[in-house]
Amino acid sequence: MNKQQKRWLRGILINLALWAGSFLWFHNVQQANIQTAVAKNKQMLGMMLMADIPFSAETVAETAVRDPQLADYLAGKQVDFVNALPLSLGEARPWQAFGCQAGNCAHVVWYDYGANGTINSIINTGTGQVAVVWTDLAARPIGSQYIVDKAVAIAAKDSEVTAVLGDIGAPDPAMIPMSGWLADDDCRDDWCVDLTYRDPSGSGKIFHIFVNLNQERVARTFYTRGRPERALGKPLAQGAPYRDGCAEQNGWSLCWEMTAHDGVNFRDGVYNGKTIFDSIKITQVEAWYPSWPGGYRDEIGFTGSVPPFGGTQVTDLGDGI
Repeated sequence: MNKQQKRWLRGILINLALWAGSFLWFHNVQQANIQTAVAKNKQMLGMMLMADIPFSAETVAETAVRDPQLADYLAGKQVDFVNALPLSLGEARPWQAFGCQAGNCAHVVWYDYGANGTINSIINTGTGQVAVVWTDLAARPIGSQYIVDKAVAIAAKDSEVTAVLGDIGAPDPAMIPMSGWLADDDCRDDWCVDLTYRDPSGSGKIFHIFVNLNQERVARTFYTRGRPERALGKPLAQGAPYRDGCAEQNGWSLCWEMTAHDGVNFRDGVYNGKTIFDSIKITQVEAWYPSWPGGYRDEIGFTGSVPPFGGTQVTDLGDGI
């Protein structure tokens, strides 16, 4: 090998070493930025989910899967833990035999990727006993802080996402990742979530990233209308979180509570000392926005994703409530 060939070989080896070092550095930075983005999302979720949770959701899930009934049910299935939410007094009553009262039992949800549905269970968080397990194949999970890691990691590998956001760890998310659907895509049936970020150009638009969690890919990106930031007239931050309550009026006495997963529950309805009903539930309301290119929905009437805010309005009907 002559001197020129040696110089070429040395140059190639040096470039390869520099390239390998740069690749490792970029990979480590990217992973760090993904973790930063996940941390930001979780911090935001913690601020938005203001309801008092009397237990650690992760601990409850770990306890639940040690129950033989649930362990057998989950065996062989590909699942992700979604959330664990405390049952209200009215919700807990069907499982009083398992010691369930207000706040000490939880509704725990997993997503079953094989069946494309939710696996649900009720567990006594004190005893660790699972009362019941069931599958709802028609249900897609609510938005949850426990799927942020997976959704952000998938989005960070997509070229369209990085072309707009660059380092995905830098932008602050606009809201929690909510379940979404696309009429002309596998997101019609698969579980997809919408990650939303403010347009880094400052236009005020929102950049949407539909992540297909079943297929672990970005299904679509698009913008929705917004407005530039303004010094004055910004909307007030949400406050006064919704609280369960009771009322007495015109001979009536009743209580209401926001359930963990499927609506507003009215309980203990008494009129002039006579019990009229034990429990009446107004089921969850979903407002669908099937605008192109993606469907969107508001989920109203339960404590799972974005809790309701504001006080309860009681209307006087003259002789009722």
